[in-house]
Amino acid sequence: MFSSCVYADTPIKISLDGAMIENQEYSPFIDENNRILISIRWVADEMNYTVDWDEDKQIATIKDDTDLVKLQRNSSKILKNNVRLKMDMIPVLKNNRLFIPLRYLSQCFGFEVEWNKNTNTVYIINPDKILFKDENFGVFIPEGLNKSEMKTVINKYENYTVVEIQDSLSNGLLFSLSYFDLSYWEKEVKTNFPAQYEVLYEDDKNILICISVSDIQYNSENIKEKEHYLKLLHTKEQICNSLFILNN
Repeated sequence: MFSSCVYADTPIKISLDGAMIENQEYSPFIDENNRILISIRWVADEMNYTVDWDEDKQIATIKDDTDLVKLQRNSSKILKNNVRLKMDMIPVLKNNRLFIPLRYLSQCFGFEVEWNKNTNTVYIINPDKILFKDENFGVFIPEGLNKSEMKTVINKYENYTVVEIQDSLSNGLLFSLSYFDLSYWEKEVKTNFPAQYEVLYEDDKNILICISVSDIQYNSENIKEKEHYLKLLHTKEQICNSLFILNN
């Protein structure tokens, strides 16, 4: 009646909008077809959706203020706002909990889902909270800031990518993030790099650095303007702490 599954030896970690989630009771797992399965109950507990279970009909209902999703224990069909979707499997029952592939959670509720196989980390991301994302890495919008207050300018080269974080009002540079091919960085760049930098991430293939250079000019006698720019300058640490690495 239920799909067979195999459990990963290494626990899967989940990051929800940049925060690591610890919830061993409903831990996701990888099935025999390398799909990441997640518990419906996890959705209720961690993503603030309401989940109801109809024991007689064996139907789970997941809802928030805008969406309503229904799925049945022995069916591959999902009903989202009266529109039918079809999974490539039926839900899995484990420890008396229903699990479905994580990617269908994305389709049903609009979250982006990314997987870092090297760290066994799943990133579940609300697109509205992303400041920047490409195939290599991404960063979230700091708490208390509106996306319209900052903008990114991306320059891609053969062996590296430079992302400038700018103030959207003046186009002044707050700081930049650079993602290098590690061998290129070590052989061609590191020794003669002209600016102070902080290493945010490094593996055997790539390195990500933050360059703390700012060319913002503001009127120090204008209190409102000064507070605005100082707030943006102080976002560097928050942004650098909210990285998610994708290219592995």
